[in-house]
Amino acid sequence: FAEFRFRTVTPCRAPVASGRFGDRSPSKYGTRVRPSAPAGADGLTLVPYFEGERSPNLPDATGALHGVTVRNLNSAN
Repeated sequence: FAEFRFRTVTPCRAPVASGRFGDRSPSKYGTRVRPSAPAGADGLTLVPYFEGERSPNLPDATGALHGVTVRNLNSAN
């Protein structure tokens, strides 16, 4: 998730998802790699329900990264 090629659709208190990196913005960091990545992240799909989907009562909810292959598991994606 270091390249920030996704947008979360649910609020998340984790520093990575919310962009609390001091002076480093996730959008600025992601633009370094984005031009080399194919459109659609080569089949990767992030389901970012890190704190539950429309329900704050799921403290153990997790996100998922689907479609990971040897071909698309690279720094651009």
